[in-house]
Amino acid sequence: MDNFRDCDDTNANVHPSATESCNGIDDDCDGTIDDNAADAATWYADDDGDGYGDPASTADACDQPSGFVDNAQDCDDADASVHPGADEACNGIDDDCDGEADWGLGVPGSYAAIQDAIDAAADGDTICVAAGTYAENIDFSGKDVVVEGYDGAASTTIDGAGSGPVVTFAGGESPSAVLRGFTITGGDAAHGAGIYVYASDPSLEDLVVEGNTCTTSSGQCMGAGIYAENANLALADVVVQSNEAAPTGSSSTASTYGVGICLSSSYATLEDVDVLDNAHAPASASYVFTVGAGVALLYSDAEWRGGTVAGNLMNDGGGATTSGYGGGMYLYQSSLEGEHLVVADHEADLNYYGGGAGIALSYADLELSNAIIAGNTVRGGPGGTTSGIPSNAGGGLLVFFSSSAALENCDIVDNTAAPSSDGQGGGAYVSSSGDLTLVNTNVVGNEADDGGAIAIGSHMGWGGSLDASYSDFYDNGSDPFKGVSSPVGSDGNIADDPLYADTSAADAVNWDLTLDAASPCVDAGDPSITDPDGSTSDIGAYGGPGGSW
Repeated sequence: MDNFRDCDDTNANVHPSATESCNGIDDDCDGTIDDNAADAATWYADDDGDGYGDPASTADACDQPSGFVDNAQDCDDADASVHPGADEACNGIDDDCDGEADWGLGVPGSYAAIQDAIDAAADGDTICVAAGTYAENIDFSGKDVVVEGYDGAASTTIDGAGSGPVVTFAGGESPSAVLRGFTITGGDAAHGAGIYVYASDPSLEDLVVEGNTCTTSSGQCMGAGIYAENANLALADVVVQSNEAAPTGSSSTASTYGVGICLSSSYATLEDVDVLDNAHAPASASYVFTVGAGVALLYSDAEWRGGTVAGNLMNDGGGATTSGYGGGMYLYQSSLEGEHLVVADHEADLNYYGGGAGIALSYADLELSNAIIAGNTVRGGPGGTTSGIPSNAGGGLLVFFSSSAALENCDIVDNTAAPSSDGQGGGAYVSSSGDLTLVNTNVVGNEADDGGAIAIGSHMGWGGSLDASYSDFYDNGSDPFKGVSSPVGSDGNIADDPLYADTSAADAVNWDLTLDAASPCVDAGDPSITDPDGSTSDIGAYGGPGGSW
């Protein structure tokens, strides 16, 4: 032979023109073993380390290179959460690499309008809505689907543009029907301008319900923010704010029930729900009746854990004869069990009669623990009584008509019942077989002409009762009790400055009512009730087993 290029003269398959194979031999004598082998496998880059490769980034090699895998199934090699078999989520991304983002029900990716996606969906489906404003009114149409604004309420809005309820559940939907992650605004309807629920049981989560109105000519508004009838609903992380009821028309009587939320013959659980700055506006009627500018429960029951009801307003109807109850909450033939609630800064501006600027009860039951009722005011009535009812009664709380209110570890602070206008019961007014029980509760700084702290009245011969123990009655004016003997000095009740941390803010909702270490209310509560650290309960909203909030 006239050359000396063979690198293994004992193997006829090894020579410079041989085909390189994956065999651990330098078949083509180029000095490198298994390079560019004809039978080399194709490998795919796995930059995100999820076990799935990028079809656009390959390497041919006999052995698996570092950072490469043997499949080309990844549709996003920069995101380890995106790959075949991943859980699809509402995010505008094809998480499981099946060729469809958001199960093919994305808005506006797959459908231009939310209602179009609902119409195409089946029970159990999830409709994923991208950030933006959607000018439409939607109806779940009896479908148990999830409609989710996946960037949250701050970024995603459904605007009803003044045409009926923005969202409707009236087809018998179950708790699997979920509305989540939206601002709901621009509705105008007599019932549920923001969200209307009838004979259905939906779940409402991460919502802001604001800027909805009732301008009905029927003369009656119910739940401009949310209205539910014959329903069982769950609310979590919901804010209902700045909705307005202004019934119009030729009717001689205009009425409003629950501007923010109105429940009728329903049951609800509420967790971290705020009801703020909703208002009953002047109505064009000769007589106006309004209850629950914040919340009205009518023949309904609710459990409420965590939330603020503040700044809701009832006024005198622009000169019309106006009566009203419950600036913050009104309960009629209903019950509420609440914990970690603040009811503050309500104004009930009336010119006929009413009361309970914070909370008003009629044939109702209320149980509150670790709650604050502060800075509420009822005023504007002409003074005296109408049918035995004081025209200004119960700045903080009105317990009326066979109602029962039981408060444990609460604060009733700086509420007012129209001084100089025959106001009665700055902290609370109890009458008509009503019963008020206070345990470990501060009643401080309330004001009224009669009964700055508590007034017990008589309506049609029916009085009321007070049962107070281990509570503090301090600085409630020169006439703190009307119709009942002072409980101070018995059953563990005291009359000392509780030494709150800070009440300097203009609005009571911003006060810090935790106790100074030197407070006489520390460890002064019912010895059978303990704080989280095992010590005897403090008096006030931050004592007792639920005091850490």
